[in-house]
Amino acid sequence: SASSSPSSFLIQSMGPRMGMFLPSSSKAVLSFSTLPPHTPIAMPALSPTMTQGNIAQWNMSEGAKVNEGDIIAEIETDKATVGFDSQEEGFLAKILVPAGAQDVAVGTCLGVLCESEADVAAFANYTAPAPA
Repeated sequence: SASSSPSSFLIQSMGPRMGMFLPSSSKAVLSFSTLPPHTPIAMPALSPTMTQGNIAQWNMSEGAKVNEGDIIAEIETDKATVGFDSQEEGFLAKILVPAGAQDVAVGTCLGVLCESEADVAAFANYTAPAPA
């Protein structure tokens, strides 16, 4: 399938490092031929030593409009519960890791943002690409 192609893995695996080569205003958008343009939402590293966290709650539901800076979820670390704010605007097309999930590794795809509300339905059966 397209989601497990070598090129899609390469784009995802380079994601955190791409900022070193692109202006900060650039954004990587993954796009497969069968899906509208979308942006993966990855579990953030909320501290230099954080390797995993828990999803305390989602503050938005699938289909919701997301503005840059909106707190989309609450992430529990070993030290605190921290609001996870969106770096992009769009629509929350799919939640892949449910509230209450424990020990979610940093970098895990938690959900997907898409650009248009009309595109949300295209992600109804979306699953995250398998890690290599």
